[in-house]
Amino acid sequence: YYYYNMVDCCKHSDSDKKCIRRSDKKSFNLPRRFSKKKCKKPKGFTMRSSCAPYKDCYSNNKRTNKRKKSRSKKKSGGSKKLIKVYFAGGCFWGIEEKFSKLKGVVNTQVGYMGGKIKNPDYKLVSTGKTGYSETVMIEYDPKTISYLELLKFFFDSHDPFSLDKQGADIGSQYRAIVFYESSKQKKIYEKFLKEFSKLNDKSIQTKLLKKKKFYLAEDYHQKYNFQKKCSSLNTEN
Repeated sequence: YYYYNMVDCCKHSDSDKKCIRRSDKKSFNLPRRFSKKKCKKPKGFTMRSSCAPYKDCYSNNKRTNKRKKSRSKKKSGGSKKLIKVYFAGGCFWGIEEKFSKLKGVVNTQVGYMGGKIKNPDYKLVSTGKTGYSETVMIEYDPKTISYLELLKFFFDSHDPFSLDKQGADIGSQYRAIVFYESSKQKKIYEKFLKEFSKLNDKSIQTKLLKKKKFYLAEDYHQKYNFQKKCSSLNTEN
């Protein structure tokens, strides 16, 4: 008998009398024939009249490619799924700086959230009459840091007992808010707040609000505390 390696299944010659399945070394007599009805529905396998449509045989190219991609993703860990959260806690310069240095935080941006006027700018928000708060967008990797850890860090980074005031910054635009996007985030915050309240007698002023449209602040506000100060108008240093 001639034996056939299943890697090249369906490419054996007419002189071959048997082929061997790699998975269990089971042999089959050739040629094997199937009805037209069965060949029309190969259940993921491409059949020829002289070849058996069993596992490890001749899978179609599309399915094979999908499996290869799936395996490569598993090996590499796949692409990172990043999550965005939004916190308001006083002047956004300082809050952004603190979160930017946190392990697991991939990106930060400052802007305005909570109001109704379209396209607000810094001058308008600074009046304290727009309903907007200076807000920081934090994009993080959940595999490195959790939402609960971000909440704890945020409460360490601002005064949760102060209403419309953080340090020397006074006005409704500086009020502290946690903007939630999902019911899961809301539940995590409520559970955290319950535990936090047990340790403090003061009334917590940090609000929990549904996320609204985030308007990006002007360029000069982005990463403000990391900007290099100009020491001379005649040079770039």
